[in-house]
Amino acid sequence: MALATRFSVSNLFPILTTFDIQGIVREITKLSNYIDKIFESIIDRRRKMAREEGGDEKKKEGMHLLLQLTEDENRKTPFIVDTMKAIIQDLLVGGTNTTSTMVACSIGELLKHPDMMRKVQEELEQVGGKNNIVEESHLPKFHYLDAVMKESHHLNPAIPFLVPGSPSKTSVVG
Repeated sequence: MALATRFSVSNLFPILTTFDIQGIVREITKLSNYIDKIFESIIDRRRKMAREEGGDEKKKEGMHLLLQLTEDENRKTPFIVDTMKAIIQDLLVGGTNTTSTMVACSIGELLKHPDMMRKVQEELEQVGGKNNIVEESHLPKFHYLDAVMKESHHLNPAIPFLVPGSPSKTSVVG
């Protein structure tokens, strides 16, 4: 994400694109190759698991279904491994970026409101204990923290919900 959003001089002066002055393309290529190797190892491991499990429908999950699509020779449009890698990358990037953004926004809101942060800290100590790790079983007991997170998500949505648009025809409102 940091590389994709980094300022590039080539965006201002497209003639410089071929020179890769800042080395952004080189870094992205290096990172892409590294990520590709990780995805290859995940796919290979899942292929082996699928062979070992045979046709057990109960054990099939998303990755197994994608692997079946890559092996289906009767498809009009072939589903290749690169497509599978792109789907995995979309899921990972989309899931991690929005989560980290929302946590950062929630912490930012709490920093702006120290009284609310104090209440959240008190609730964490009451429910989870002073030096204990919060477990998933504790989550239903965090009423105030839940309200804070919901309000923070309301104030700082991860994606824009109201994309600007215009009506298709002239209307009188009110």
